[in-house]
Amino acid sequence: MLVIDEKRGRKTAEQLGLRVIGVIGLLRLAIDKGILPLENIDAVLSRLTQVGFRFKGTITG
Repeated sequence: MLVIDEKRGRKTAEQLGLRVIGVIGLLRLAIDKGILPLENIDAVLSRLTQVGFRFKGTITG
């Protein structure tokens, strides 16, 4: 599994047959597996925004 959000890199990885997941997908997986409590997601997303991560949409439980 490759964690990557950059569009060009994702496309190349997929062409190579790699399973690709982005940061938001990784967070969702962590929530689903009970590794990251859903009540902590706002703090995580806030920190990601502070360091320049951009995203649209929401994560719902």
